Order: sequence, then C-alpha cells, then structure tokens
Amino acid sequence: MKRRYLFLVVVVLTVLSIAILLPLSIILSSTWDSSQYDIPGQAVSDSAFASLEGESIHSEILPEAFETLSTDPLIIHESYERFTDRVLIDIDTARVTARDWLSVVGPASIEWTLTANYSQDAPPSWRFTFGFPGFIAYVIVERITGRVIEYSMKYLHDFDPTPLTAPEAETLSLNFLRDQDYSIPLSARYMGGFPYDCWRFYEITFQEFVGDIAVPQSHIVVTASAFFQGISYFRYHWLGLDIIESEGFISPSFTWSSAVARNRIDEDVFLEDYSLGDTTLIFVTTTEATEPVHPTFRLAWEIRAISPSNDSMNDDVRLYASPTSGSLFGYRLESGGYRSVQHIETYHSIPVLVYIAGVASGIMILVAGALVYSLSRD
Repeated sequence: MKRRYLFLVVVVLTVLSIAILLPLSIILSSTWDSSQYDIPGQAVSDSAFASLEGESIHSEILPEAFETLSTDPLIIHESYERFTDRVLIDIDTARVTARDWLSVVGPASIEWTLTANYSQDAPPSWRFTFGFPGFIAYVIVERITGRVIEYSMKYLHDFDPTPLTAPEAETLSLNFLRDQDYSIPLSARYMGGFPYDCWRFYEITFQEFVGDIAVPQSHIVVTASAFFQGISYFRYHWLGLDIIESEGFISPSFTWSSAVARNRIDEDVFLEDYSLGDTTLIFVTTTEATEPVHPTFRLAWEIRAISPSNDSMNDDVRLYASPTSGSLFGYRLESGGYRSVQHIETYHSIPVLVYIAGVASGIMILVAGALVYSLSRD
C-alpha cells in the first residue's frame, strides 16, 4: 500500500512539474537575453567628445518631428505637418547661412559660385550647390530652425597629403562641432572613426541607442579631410526616441528557426539554402515607407542569412522580423532593395507553441487531479 501510494505521489509530482515547466521552458528558450548582447561603440562621456554631451536624448533640431503611431509593433512616423503654422526660413536667409557656413567651414580663400538651389520636403529645407574650379560643395539649411543639417565639400583633383591619424580627426571634429554649436544627445554612442581613401578622409560617427536597441538612421556624421585639415562632410539627423522596453522580446535564433520552418518567403528566397549569419541586430529602421517623403520607422530584428553558394543568383539575405511576435514582414537581398512579405506568421511562433503547451499542461493537470482523487479514495 505504501509503495503504491509513493508511486502515485511521484507520478503526480512529475506530471505537475512537466505541466508547469513545459510552457515556461518554451518562453525562456525563445526569449532574447539582452545581457548576452554587447552594445557596440563607446559612451560619449568616455570619449574625446565628452565636453559636447548634451542634457537630453532629443535632437536640438526638430525633436517633435517623429510621432509614435503604435507601440506593439513599435511604429514611428516622420512628419513635418505640425510645423506648418511656423514661419519658415526664406530662401534668401538660407542662402546667406549657406555662404557663411562655407566661408567658415570650407577651405579658405575660395570664392564660391552658387550653381543651383531647390527645396526639400523631409525635413523642410533648402539645398544649395556651389562650385569653384576644382571644387564642388552643397549645404542643406533646415527651413524651420535655420540650422545646417548637411554639408559636403569635394576637391575634384588627386592629391597626396599626409594621412590623417585618429587623434587628429577627433580633434578636427571636436573643434568643428564646438565652433558650430552642435551638442551630442545623451542617447548617442561614439562608434569610432573610419579612415578611407588612403587615410585622406576620416569619418567620425555618433549613433543613437535606445538601451540595447540601435537606431542606425539616427546619427551625427563628421568627416575630417587631410586636404585642408578641415571638415569635408557633415550630417545631423537624430530621432531622439524614448526608452523601449525590451523585456520579453523573441530571440533572433528562435525567429530564424521559425523562418526556416516556413522555408520559402517567395520565389526569390528559399531559406533551406541559407545558414544563420553572425551579425544579428535589433534596431529601429526604415525598412518600409508609406510615402517617399514621410518614412516610417519600426522596431525590427535584422537577421542575416548566408548562402553557401557563390552563385550570384543566390545572394545573402537580411530578414526583418518583429521582436514582439517573431513574424517576418520583409527581407532585403544583397543585390536588391527591401521587399515586404505581408507579415508572415511562422509555424513555430511563440503564441502557437505556448497555446499547444498550455493545452498539454491542462491535460496533465487533469490527469494529476484524477490520480490524486483516486489516491484519496483508497
């Protein structure tokens, strides 16, 4: 009798344990562990640009231009319609700003000639193109605040200067940002420098991070030039997003296994021919746009899938999936643009698995209850 009693107790405890642990194990194994993710870049406060760190995560230029349309999935819309009641900078004022900018930031002793100007919608701005024998430049002046948001200057002939070093490029960029009164938002990380063209140019980049989540379209880029020991390119585009809670996000590996189970996205991509790449990022990105001048940003896993074939027709592919549901909503081939896949819910989605596990757990609990009832009658 005792042996039978002990056996039933063990069976009941085992069934209850499985009933509880089965859904829990699915949730835990499929959830992204952000503690294993190393955020790239360096804190601005620990870099040579610490003195430029601002007091807010938001941009100094049009912080209200980005509106959150949805939180699950996170969808952010870039729109400037709310600024229509403000007085916009006219073209004459913007032209003066652009010329003054070139006289200070560009090479000295150059008499620039205006060759073209036109307006842009996102953001509302004036773009001015200038020329001089051997040189070409453009300056974009934002029409609401009157600040320069982009600038480029190119020397059209070969030159062989002394290569720029990283400290020299950082010093030039630091002085430029300070002199032009641009601060670096608190949510920025310093991504380091990138030399190119035989070290003639050195690109310095700051990128927005919302906790663990990268926002690649939100950045400040400054390029130092060895030609005139100055700045040849500048771009300021900052979203300034609020904190995004990443707890409970579905892991990219689970999303990938679900995508493979689906096997075929469309006639271009057969996922059984690919393997999961090393680089997987979670970020807010413009993978799709409702209108050309009003991009929509959304939270996404970018999962890189690598083709084992060298066939040019079998490109590597980047999948875009929702971190909250695991559903695919787009992909991008290396040789092509972004394509929507109409939010495919994969066979192995967490809600489906947890539902199945929940039903199984319920059955197990009923079985355990029946055993307990049987035991109590004995």
